[in-house]
Amino acid sequence: MRHFHRGKLPPYEIGPPSILLSHGDEQRLLAGEALMQAIVQEDGVARRLIMVKDVRAPPSVITRKILDIDAYPAMVKGVDSTATYSMSEDASTGLRTIKTRYDISALHVKFTYYLEHIYSPADRCMTFRLDYDRRSDLDDTVGYWYVQPRGPEECRVYYSCVTQLRGWVPGPVYSLITKAALKQTTSWLDVEAAPRLTALTAKAPRLMGPAEPRLTAQATS
Repeated sequence: MRHFHRGKLPPYEIGPPSILLSHGDEQRLLAGEALMQAIVQEDGVARRLIMVKDVRAPPSVITRKILDIDAYPAMVKGVDSTATYSMSEDASTGLRTIKTRYDISALHVKFTYYLEHIYSPADRCMTFRLDYDRRSDLDDTVGYWYVQPRGPEECRVYYSCVTQLRGWVPGPVYSLITKAALKQTTSWLDVEAAPRLTALTAKAPRLMGPAEPRLTAQATS
């Protein structure tokens, strides 16, 4: 069964984000904070959600995690299940298309929807929108992931999306649902960064010489 329309929201484009960060923003990122913002759209209800975070993990690791959609239920709170039903690649452009069913929960509200993801390996960027050939509980949604390398063991991750719910939803409720979804969708970045940071810290003493036997015993216990 097809969706009610063929798309209301303008889709994101593959490529670097057009976000200007202030000096204060850069300082917060340097301190390990995530920048999060919800911008009310023209209809006064829908929100464009934006998240930027520096992650102490190689860009290739974060990119693989973003693409591992069938593992989202294990690493993204609120994603109850995912099932990829189509994968293809354009030989001329290298773009990959992944279509997946999502079952999610946000503030005790459950949704089932179908997304079409377009991933560009050359840009380390993935956009997504509804698969309009299938009927979703959401009215419409579009989104974007972008991974910017900042060294071999660090990257800056950009995430943004806009979602329209079907029917009328009070503004405060809409705001709570979307903000909760943003935190749930991006919280795995901290989980992924933690073991990488621990591994880097563990390597530091060995760079200065042999570890003391006492430290070695603690590391292997």
